[in-house]
Amino acid sequence: MTTSEYWQRYWRARASRRRFLGGAAAATAGAAGLALVGCGDDEEGATPTAAPASPTAAGPTPTPTPVDPFANAKRGGVWNGQSTGDPPTIDPYGNLSFLTKGFAAYVYSRLFMYEAGPGIAYGEN
Repeated sequence: MTTSEYWQRYWRARASRRRFLGGAAAATAGAAGLALVGCGDDEEGATPTAAPASPTAAGPTPTPTPVDPFANAKRGGVWNGQSTGDPPTIDPYGNLSFLTKGFAAYVYSRLFMYEAGPGIAYGEN
């Protein structure tokens, strides 16, 4: 078998899912290898810097004062949310709808939690 027959048979072969995924994996590995080579360090070595003749005494550094990021925040307001359905009620204790829990998570505290697992009947928690 000559080399040209091999490649002709290769290109005429049916493209299967396995062949496509193998080629995609090889291309991804090659791209990742090129990315790693491109991220390499170009410097051959760090040039040594001359040490100072005499050590200088460092003075005390001032402690930064913390800044309150919420100093200009206002209480209240309107939150516009989107939902795929209409919750039956916003009362988090009155129903078990996931639509209610999504909205209630922004409003109510996290003082209640539901128990899940075997031995817990519907509506007991």
